[in-house]
Amino acid sequence: MANHPSALKRQRQSEARRRRFKSRKHDISDLKKDVLAAVADKKTDLLKMLQSKVAKFAQKGNMHKNTAARIISRLAKFIAAK
Repeated sequence: MANHPSALKRQRQSEARRRRFKSRKHDISDLKKDVLAAVADKKTDLLKMLQSKVAKFAQKGNMHKNTAARIISRLAKFIAAK
């Protein structure tokens, strides 16, 4: 357990960051599932929303930019194949 004031602050910041990251990551995974379900209905408007969310997630430094590009690319490729 941290005792020094700066270590306590770092611990609080890390916990807050972890919660934000987990929430955003969960949102993206939910949106990916929605996009895949919408493909069956021939709706591709959700893909644009997912692209913007993933790009913003990467821009904030919560995800590597190549990981974001890979997610977007794979979903676009999947939709194009359907």
